[in-house]
Amino acid sequence: MNKNSKVIIIFCSHLCLNDEMKPYEAKEWIELAEKLLENKIQPFELLTYTDEDFYKLFTSTNLFKEQAQIEAEIERIKKLIERTERIDYEIEKYANMGIKIMTRADDIYPKILKSKLGKSCPPLFYFAGNPNIINQKFIGFVGSRSIEIADEDFTKRIVLKVNEKDYVIVSGGAKGIDTISTTTALKNNCPCIEYISDSMKRKLKNQEVQNYIKKDLLLIMSVVNPDAGFDIGMAMARNRLIYAQAEASIIIKADLKKGGTWSGATENLRKLYSPSFCWNNPEYKGNLELIKMGAYPIDESWDADIAVHSLPSECPDSKDDKPKQISIFDVL
Repeated sequence: MNKNSKVIIIFCSHLCLNDEMKPYEAKEWIELAEKLLENKIQPFELLTYTDEDFYKLFTSTNLFKEQAQIEAEIERIKKLIERTERIDYEIEKYANMGIKIMTRADDIYPKILKSKLGKSCPPLFYFAGNPNIINQKFIGFVGSRSIEIADEDFTKRIVLKVNEKDYVIVSGGAKGIDTISTTTALKNNCPCIEYISDSMKRKLKNQEVQNYIKKDLLLIMSVVNPDAGFDIGMAMARNRLIYAQAEASIIIKADLKKGGTWSGATENLRKLYSPSFCWNNPEYKGNLELIKMGAYPIDESWDADIAVHSLPSECPDSKDDKPKQISIFDVL
């Protein structure tokens, strides 16, 4: 771990907090880091700053305009730094479990996330597994936790076809479509990333998970503490990481206007982290609506090279109803 990584953990992690501590959110850290860069200051230098040093920094960079704001921020930082020894203990404890931390200051941090998410990109991730998996090309798989046999079968077929094109899988590690897509790829000896939103420590108790990690096939990543329980807000926020990591994303099943899959899919259609492909299942109203909103439809005849579908919905007045030939890999 380099010196700047340690500072990001101290300023931004939720380790060893009490009610008086408020770690930096992603945007806050980026704004501070930009000011440090402008003034040729390395983040690790902040650990030796006095109150006077911080005051000069904040006044010279105009990060805060009011005296009271500056004083409050100095106290906030001092409280965060005070937990350094306790954080060191936590880092060692997690390392013994196979859990490490990567930050924006590390070379292994996913550059594609920085590029697509900008200031909302997480300052750090907890991870277990081979970080070199990050350097591969990804297709995202998302969908409902509640699935039928048909959903499972369709997902397995699409995963295998995607793997044949040398793309690997990124998902959210949840029950349902996430687990089916990851498990199918892993059994095919193809690497995967799971961006999970709850306890990594509990996940690593699964012997099968441990085996795939040892084979360098599975990388688990999370922005939440390894001991954290499930949080719906974190689960929703995690979705954008899947779409941003992927060069294209496949939506298997989405409930209409509700649930995490719908929320993530509609956000991706607005912000275009990656092209969206959606199963054109006439029984799934959520899927049909996403296709109307701009997702590319695929069905049972899709062969991973050519998908046949109507013109994109951004041309609603077009009278040309001939299907357009498009490959998921052409869109990439």
